[in-house]
Amino acid sequence: MLVCSSFHYETPFYTPTGFSEKEIADYLLAGYEMIKEARYKILVAHCPPYQTAMDRIHAGYHVGSRSVRSFIETYQPDLCISGHIHEAPGEDAIGRTLLVNPGMLAQGEYVTVTCTSEALTAHRVPGQDTRHYSTSPFLPSSL
Repeated sequence: MLVCSSFHYETPFYTPTGFSEKEIADYLLAGYEMIKEARYKILVAHCPPYQTAMDRIHAGYHVGSRSVRSFIETYQPDLCISGHIHEAPGEDAIGRTLLVNPGMLAQGEYVTVTCTSEALTAHRVPGQDTRHYSTSPFLPSSL
């Protein structure tokens, strides 16, 4: 089963899907209540959990969601797939929760998830298309 959040924390850009950490925490808990008895639990969160390999920007700062991290620490879903930080594709873990940022689909990056009665597995497929290296206006692109 899946708890999905396309919301992200508030930014200075005033995007319409910017929510406070409290609102994100409330949405995650409400979603979890609907699937808490499921065999497998997958969290798809736009913003990555704080202080992980997936929330570090080029400047070195961690910019992930504290609410997403707290949720994972408390409820330990089997898998968390996140995005938002384009420059931080990869894998990490919080407890027994596997964390995956597939990277940019424009570069051909994605993740495959397989659920069987025995196990849930996830595999990150790195991309090969370097023409779309950066979406940041502050970093050079290879375009």
